Amino acid sequence: MQVLPAGWRLWHPFAPSRPEAVLRDLGHVRPGTVVWLNEIQHYLLTATKTLGEHVAAGLHSLMHDPERTPVLVIGTAWPEHWAALTPSPQENETDHHPHARALLTATGTTLVVPDRFSEADLRSLQTAAFNDPRLAYAAEHAEQGHITQYLAGAPALIDRYRTSPPGAKALIEAAMDARCLGHGPALPLTLLEAAADGYLTDHQRNLLSDDWLERALAYVAAPLRGIRGALTPIRPGKAHPTFAHPHYLLADYLEKHGRIVRGITPAPASLWTALTDHASRTDLPAFARSASDRGLMRLAVQLWTAAADADAGDSTARLRVAETLVEAGRPEEALPWLQRACELYSNTPQASDPWLLNWVRSRLVQAGYPEVPGVDDTTWRKSVAANGSEWVLSATVDQLRDQQGLEEALAWLRAAAERGNPSATRKAVEMLIKAGRDSEALGWFQRAAASGRPETAYEACLAAAAVLKEEGRIDEALTWCQRAAEGGQPICAYQAAREAAEMLAEEGRIDEALSWFQRAATTRGLPDRRSSSHAAMAAVFMLQEAGRTGDLPIWLWKRAEGGDVLTMITFVLMLEAGTSDELLAWLRNRAERGDPLAMYALAHGGPAEDAEFWSSRALAYFQSVEGAHDWHQRLKGLDPDSSWDELAALNMAVEILEDSDRAEEADVWIRDRAESGDPAAAKILASRLWKAGSIAKALAWYQHAAETGDHSVVTYIADILGEMGRTEEAIAWYRRTAERKYHLLATDKIASLLEKGGRLQDAGRFKRYGLEPDGSLATPWETPPPR
Repeated sequence: MQVLPAGWRLWHPFAPSRPEAVLRDLGHVRPGTVVWLNEIQHYLLTATKTLGEHVAAGLHSLMHDPERTPVLVIGTAWPEHWAALTPSPQENETDHHPHARALLTATGTTLVVPDRFSEADLRSLQTAAFNDPRLAYAAEHAEQGHITQYLAGAPALIDRYRTSPPGAKALIEAAMDARCLGHGPALPLTLLEAAADGYLTDHQRNLLSDDWLERALAYVAAPLRGIRGALTPIRPGKAHPTFAHPHYLLADYLEKHGRIVRGITPAPASLWTALTDHASRTDLPAFARSASDRGLMRLAVQLWTAAADADAGDSTARLRVAETLVEAGRPEEALPWLQRACELYSNTPQASDPWLLNWVRSRLVQAGYPEVPGVDDTTWRKSVAANGSEWVLSATVDQLRDQQGLEEALAWLRAAAERGNPSATRKAVEMLIKAGRDSEALGWFQRAAASGRPETAYEACLAAAAVLKEEGRIDEALTWCQRAAEGGQPICAYQAAREAAEMLAEEGRIDEALSWFQRAATTRGLPDRRSSSHAAMAAVFMLQEAGRTGDLPIWLWKRAEGGDVLTMITFVLMLEAGTSDELLAWLRNRAERGDPLAMYALAHGGPAEDAEFWSSRALAYFQSVEGAHDWHQRLKGLDPDSSWDELAALNMAVEILEDSDRAEEADVWIRDRAESGDPAAAKILASRLWKAGSIAKALAWYQHAAETGDHSVVTYIADILGEMGRTEEAIAWYRRTAERKYHLLATDKIASLLEKGGRLQDAGRFKRYGLEPDGSLATPWETPPPR
């Protein structure tokens, strides 16, 4: 359409049915019309064969009618439908589609879409995908270049899942949940069959036929639109091993969809039982972590125990059992598990987790075990030297220095560095600088740099700079920062420049600090694109604090002019803090060119006489569909993984209305958006109602937001229910919160709710034994002894 001359119109016949729409309105088609027949089989392969033939004949006549041309008829067809419509009949065979065949093969041009994207096509796709998340997802997940099939088939997969018969849907949802809980891609059929029962109601279960599993498997495995079905059997090959029993793959698009539609739905007990009984032993640690995150303490211990017995690839399994028991206030049961872990680590210290070992050990000491048998200093230090984090190593070597002196501590650090511990060099340099032995510290840095460990070396530089700064030796600290910045590692160079800049800013050496901030902001190759913007923001804030807002350097203006959102936000904050003629003029220029942040700044903090004008302009942008989409894309470009709720277009519009004394208008607008199904608006409305004291209404809108896909509100809902004294409902929502990625069950809040409700015995039982998968309080259970 975009390349056609002006005045052409588009016609997509659709209702009441597609062929009926064609036949009803075909006579009204005039020259300059594009007729769009998406999936042409819906028009030509009809239940009544004559209906499709009438459509084909009508379209053929249209294209050859000189009084109604030019027209452009575009249709798409999948290979199987093309094959059904175009072959000539065999001798003595009825010709069912003569007009359709003539339309498709004797009229116009056939364009065959390649089965696969070429390498050049895939490279072009990567460029196009930068601004289109659907293309980006297809580029990442489509198999062997089958991009077209993926784009067409993925939405169809969602429809197939939504309309699945109960047995098939149970298999799909069991697969979705199993993947969310940590199962690998290859899902045993025995697991899916065993888990499916928990996804069915009694009524659905009673209506299943004896061969329900075979029927369900056929349904979920059927391909559609050129891609694999929802759940497909794994065939042995290069990509997959040979399994003794049938295993299935969940379509990755459905896996992603499952994390959305089932993102706050706890898995039923049947799945946990199936995972324990049928899953691969190598996945046991992942299931144990998932159980622990959800407060399923009995299951977590059971799974960690099974992982330890099966040697499932996580050497900390025994320590995890001890950790779980210590957290539950059961130190007497945790002790033998810690001792057994330490016995194994004494021979293989590199397999330990010193931080976890130290945590369990210290908690046991707090519980009354001042001496933990089997955990001697030698075993402990071996573990830390091999695998200790920076914090654990630092605490350990400080203790060694205090007990046996600096030389002994340095010797131990040298051995730890030789074993590859990245924190050892940093700690040694730090200790030597504090001891005034700078030349020896430099030697440690040089050895690390020469041994092919540049990040370790330059992190040691920053440690030295930090010590020297504390001692007031600023110029010497800057020398160490310079060493780190010249190391060729982008992260280290950035951190060194930021450290130097902030050090100089604290000393009031503003011009030197600006130079270092510029170095940080222009560092190339940083994995987090926000880092350079943060350096620019820090520079602006420094100038503001120093009262030098009129001295913004050219490089900062260029960043803002280039559209850097964070730098622009900083300029907005500067304008709010105090008007600068230069900044005001620059923002006006940007606003006149349509920059939304500049318009917002002038509406929010500019001269009062201009506020109404710029408020209306900014509102027109943030309240429009196009503006909201454009703004969303800008924020996503800044950080694809953040929601940026506080800067979302809805919030920006509300803030502008409130600044203009139009709070009631803001309420009406947000309510209208919420009632039309916008989950973000529902969340804002709920927050406003909560602040206004309308608790019940706020709860209803938070629940609406959660039901329409905004899972960030589940904690609010649980907290509100708890405050209202609706304990069981609150616990159910806290369980939903624990289903979210990177979230844990709010055990302290649940225990507090039970105690406030006078259920002291239940609170104690919950702390000691946790929950069961159905959400009930677990009955007392015992831990088996370690093997």
